[in-house]
Amino acid sequence: MPEIVKVFAKGRMNKDLDERMVPNGEYRDALNLDLSVSESSDVGAFENVKGNKEIIHKSFSESTLTHSDWDSNYISDLTNAACVGVIADSETEKIYWFIASDEVNAIAQYDQSTDVVTPLLVEKKTISNFLNFTADNIITGINILKGILFWTDNKTEPKKIVIADWEDSTKTFLNHSVIYERNFIESDITVIKKYPLTAPDIELKRTKRKGNINTGISYQFVFLDAEGDEIPLDSESPEQIFNFPVKMDYRIGDILILSIIDENAEFNEDFEVRVLITEIINAYSVKVKIQSVSDGIPADRLSWDVELSLDDPLFQFKFPRFAYRYKYKDNQYSVFSPFSEVGFLPGASFEYNVKNAYNDAMVNSARVINILNFVTNQIPPDVNAIDILYKETGNNAVYKVETIERDSEKWLDNRYPIESEIISSIIEANQILRPFDNVPKTALSQEIVANRVIYGNYKQGYTMRTSQNKNVTPKFGFSIEEKNGEYPSTSIKSQRTYQLGIVYIDEYGRQSPVFTSDTATKILNKEFSSLQTQITNKMLSTPPGWAKYFKYFIKENSSEYYNLAMDRIYDAEDGNSWLSFPSADRDKVNQQTFIELKKEHDSSEPIKDPAKYKIISLSNDAPEFLKLTRKSLGAIDYDFSSNSLTQENGFPLVKRASFRIGKSEFDAAPFGNLAASGINNNFIRISSTGNLSDYFEITSVKDISDAYEIQLVKRFDESVEFTSTDGTYENRTTSTLTVEFFKVEAESKPEFEGRFFAKVNRDSLLEEKLLSEQITEDFVTTFKQELGYATSRDGYAPWHINEWGVGGDGAEIYVNGIAQNAPNKFRIGYGAKEGSKKLTIGTREWDGEGGKKGKIHKAWKSSKSVWRNYGEYGITLQYKTFIDALQTKGTKFVFTDDPTEPRPIYEIVKSTRVHSHTNNGPNFAKGKFKGTRNKMWQLEIDKPIVWSPTSILSANNDNSTTAIEILKPFFEDGATFRSDNPAIWETEPKESVNLDLYYAASDIYPIAEHNETKVLKWHNCWSFGNGVESNRIRDDFAQTYLDNNPIVSTVLEEPYAEEHRSTGLIFSQIFNSQSGVNNLNQFILAEAITKDLNPRHGSIQKLHARDTDMITLCEDKCFYILANKDALFNADGSAQVTSNNAVLGLARPYAGDFGISKNPESFAAYGNKIYFTDKNRGVVIRLSGGLGGGDGITIISGKGMADYFEDNLQLNKQLIGSYDKTSGSYNLLLKNLNSTLSYQESVDGWPTRLSFEKEQGISINNKYYTFKNGRIWEHKANTLYNNFYGTQYDSQFTVLLNDSPNSIKNFKTLNYTGTEARDYKYETGNGVKYSLAEIQASNLTPISETIEPGWFVESINTDLQEGQLKTFIDKEGKYFNYIKGISTSLSNLDSKEFSVQGIGRAAVSGDEQTQFKVHVYVDDTCFIGNYKVHVYVDDTCYIDN
Repeated sequence: MPEIVKVFAKGRMNKDLDERMVPNGEYRDALNLDLSVSESSDVGAFENVKGNKEIIHKSFSESTLTHSDWDSNYISDLTNAACVGVIADSETEKIYWFIASDEVNAIAQYDQSTDVVTPLLVEKKTISNFLNFTADNIITGINILKGILFWTDNKTEPKKIVIADWEDSTKTFLNHSVIYERNFIESDITVIKKYPLTAPDIELKRTKRKGNINTGISYQFVFLDAEGDEIPLDSESPEQIFNFPVKMDYRIGDILILSIIDENAEFNEDFEVRVLITEIINAYSVKVKIQSVSDGIPADRLSWDVELSLDDPLFQFKFPRFAYRYKYKDNQYSVFSPFSEVGFLPGASFEYNVKNAYNDAMVNSARVINILNFVTNQIPPDVNAIDILYKETGNNAVYKVETIERDSEKWLDNRYPIESEIISSIIEANQILRPFDNVPKTALSQEIVANRVIYGNYKQGYTMRTSQNKNVTPKFGFSIEEKNGEYPSTSIKSQRTYQLGIVYIDEYGRQSPVFTSDTATKILNKEFSSLQTQITNKMLSTPPGWAKYFKYFIKENSSEYYNLAMDRIYDAEDGNSWLSFPSADRDKVNQQTFIELKKEHDSSEPIKDPAKYKIISLSNDAPEFLKLTRKSLGAIDYDFSSNSLTQENGFPLVKRASFRIGKSEFDAAPFGNLAASGINNNFIRISSTGNLSDYFEITSVKDISDAYEIQLVKRFDESVEFTSTDGTYENRTTSTLTVEFFKVEAESKPEFEGRFFAKVNRDSLLEEKLLSEQITEDFVTTFKQELGYATSRDGYAPWHINEWGVGGDGAEIYVNGIAQNAPNKFRIGYGAKEGSKKLTIGTREWDGEGGKKGKIHKAWKSSKSVWRNYGEYGITLQYKTFIDALQTKGTKFVFTDDPTEPRPIYEIVKSTRVHSHTNNGPNFAKGKFKGTRNKMWQLEIDKPIVWSPTSILSANNDNSTTAIEILKPFFEDGATFRSDNPAIWETEPKESVNLDLYYAASDIYPIAEHNETKVLKWHNCWSFGNGVESNRIRDDFAQTYLDNNPIVSTVLEEPYAEEHRSTGLIFSQIFNSQSGVNNLNQFILAEAITKDLNPRHGSIQKLHARDTDMITLCEDKCFYILANKDALFNADGSAQVTSNNAVLGLARPYAGDFGISKNPESFAAYGNKIYFTDKNRGVVIRLSGGLGGGDGITIISGKGMADYFEDNLQLNKQLIGSYDKTSGSYNLLLKNLNSTLSYQESVDGWPTRLSFEKEQGISINNKYYTFKNGRIWEHKANTLYNNFYGTQYDSQFTVLLNDSPNSIKNFKTLNYTGTEARDYKYETGNGVKYSLAEIQASNLTPISETIEPGWFVESINTDLQEGQLKTFIDKEGKYFNYIKGISTSLSNLDSKEFSVQGIGRAAVSGDEQTQFKVHVYVDDTCFIGNYKVHVYVDDTCYIDN
């Protein structure tokens, strides 16, 4: 008998091909069957599938090795619980799954090693619902990295937890998790970390001492020898006792610096004494040892300023800022706090060192810097330390000063002292570029690649709508106001335009770009330059509804500016002015620079009016014109009436081009050789009492018999009007005039050395503010003394022009220290008479207490020739510089109020000192005196007085004064600059690039304070109150300048709105568990942290790490993205991998236009193979290999199931995929079929369907787990086969016998090789079970039937007939039986079986038969078609219609 044998070696279903075409070894369908991989490894054998078993163990006892189970408060007690995501951690052998339910959102943990299920995190929805797990939203972005669980659900903030921290947060699945001694909140589990909102405060002090260290007042010390006699100062002097008028905070070992108080600039140099404190007597008194004394210190009893010698200040030449950041428990660091104001304490007053071009006030004098208030009530509970940070202007680096541990002393004090400039370590450079972490608001996909968290298909940004859903239009109440305080003070730079902006911030610190408007612009005019100013603002608009905080930013993008200290101003040859500046400032300007005059010369008055000048010309050396110097060749007082040739036609008159001088007088004068030697570059000037002409250049000197005619280049102008009342000789004002001759030479004067020169336009303001202060080109004022006018001994100012003399009855007269017999000629006071060459200056003082002890003072020490000045109430300041000048031949001076232009300079030719006193019992031999003293200096000067100060003074009136100024050559004694309080110019900033850069200008404020007035802690200069505004260390070109703020933002060109980057990738910074680096919360926009794929391939749905690279599955395309490397392509198109710093390199597409549609839940992976569905194309895909390897995309649904999947995938919203390592199968749930389809690589096809409907599935350690109703079930752990989730299912398969499909075959029997067949057992009442054969053979009547499980054939169908085989008979190792055909009935009538031919209709004749006798070998009840089968005990039944 021929036999058709079917061996299912291919072991897979084929639902695609026609029955006749299905290859041998394949079958049509299988349910709940394992094939090829059986317990006995019989390849090709079918096997029932073991069922699964729920794991409900609550705890495990290691001592008894027993479990206790959950009996309450378990997942089973939740309503509508469902697993919505799962992940396995092979390192810890644990599974974590996410549970949605009506009562809670939860994450459960299963420990495979103990077989125990515990809650990890539970959110009770009556408390909060920010997890918001729902059954219709499967979480597919889940990862674990070194004990940290990350997930993202595309609805809420990406989240993460350190698993170990949460394992004891709750004991049941119904209680909200508790951490940090409170119910957990969302910020406890977000990937994004909160950062500090406020800057630290800084406290600056010039000293560490709390008490007085400087006297604050002048104090007079008497230095005594051992006997108590006053001694001169030197380092060999014995220890001295200093008594202070106030309590002082001094300590043994301190060095005190004593400086002479020189308020009236008497001394040409600074004198200093240093003493060491050897004993503290009391708070007011100390014992000191003199350490050093300046050379040349005056031996007078002086007034001193006492200052404690201190260490150098901190950050002396730097602008330091401070900030802080949080260090979290998991070693993550927050964004920096806002930076503090600059920790810079300028000098106490404006002090410009002109010689070195330094503003010494712009040096940091802070010796104490305390960082305060870095511990706030905003600190998250998982912060375990705070890093104190330091940054200096001009350096992008940020340094860590110290880490303050939680609850340490400094933490509790909330105070950190900066004690050194030594900083511990540098912070990563990218942290300053991290104003916030751009963690996506939501993301669909997530993966960890290259030790970084990567998100795909994410959302960022916000739409600017109010809570009332209206557009946000910022409106500012912006102002710049004056503030009160001491100078120098922080301030807002004048002559700048400021644009204020606001940034809105969400709950986690994500910041919007800057928003501004026309209401946010202010121009600060120059008039504010001498004030202290600050910025205030109040928002007048409604903030966006999503904002929880806000912060102000300021835009002022001017480039650098510089201050220049002017030395001198000169007339230029073209009528403009040359300004000279120290050469150290040369780089501050160029020929395109505009400079603004900010402060007057020799004055602290600001220039408030506009005074901007363009530099016309620059010269590094003195221009030749300025080098021309008029040197006096001598003067002659000539009587023009003495020679007829010099009278009418020789007298200097207006409009005359010449004048004459007698030959004998001319030849005898110092300039007499001019007549013979030549007159090139010679000039003359005419003067008379109180009058002085301009200079006039000589063209020639003509000999005219007994006189010389001096011919001029230009005629005499109005400056010689004083010679005649009407321009005629007859009405001359005087016959005798002084004629002075000058020679003009080019001279490199010392004042030109170390200078550069800038020419500017000369205008009235320049003349008023600068030129009016100019004295001469060669001299500078060193001392100015007020003078009164005395014509009697009883009326005078302390210093006066003396016009009465000294002494009186009983007075003793001393001339240059030698006693004279009175009266004598030296008593006379000559006063100051115009035309006279004599001048007397005097003073008078008295002892006042009649010689009482303590008020008798040394008046004259002949050994040292020291004159002392004493006052009514004790010792007063000295006038040493003035007295020395009066007594020194060659001293030059001018009268301050002299209206003559330029003011004449007089030189002392001879000085005689005269003093007298009324001696009421003097002991002059010992140098002591009582009573009154009158002193005067009789001076002879080099030229007649042109203008007398007495012309404007009231005699004997103390309130009527003028002044005399002692001059010195510009370079005398190395003093090279004309003024210690120079005019200050400021360069106009060059036009800056139009960058919309805004600088942080405030703390971060709660949105509740949005409409409150805020004073911004921001400044960009220091104001000195004199018009000078500085932002640079020492105002030195090479030094650093104050930045606007280290943190920068900008505006956006396009409207700011929420952005869905469906094809974008964004990644964090790196994680390294070995080094403790955990930067997975850092998403720094300033770095290249994003990558975008071509949007035509649809959105990113799933990310998967493979080796060190990443598979990216989009809706319509699959990509292989290299990580930390890139690819170079050869000419043939092949790729070579190359190292690269890019985190995400080349995105190489896989061949074929297939993706994962929108079903990332279908994804499963094992080894280098991943499986997923593409519902849009109706296929199931396997993807293997990467760049240059593997077979890429394979359509595994095409393995005999293409039509099947194409039809059914579309009918499912969710397609849940998982991989079963125990059977090596990819399992895909098709809910519309209520079954899971299994794909196995071993058969390269789909061997079976499975009856279980999992919510999720996962494999770990060769065990497969699925989830139902949120609970975990272990597969192949149930002794019951085909029992899933407590429900019993059958196994079945459908096979095709399609050999010779074109031949008609008669099937008689069917047999198989395998386990037992289904068997029927019958009982007849005697307790014995009979087989069907035994019942038939013995003609027994059964009363009950029992089915024993086994294989049976439910139906056999051919294209001609149907049959069935309800059981098999075991015979010789095979199970077989005869196929029983199904009788033809109305329900299965087939016309092809008819044996008649012809036209017509077959019909039943006669009465319709309603009952048919049949033999039944089936169950006790059945239906055949529409006919109910009744079974009777006599083994007969009838089919009722």
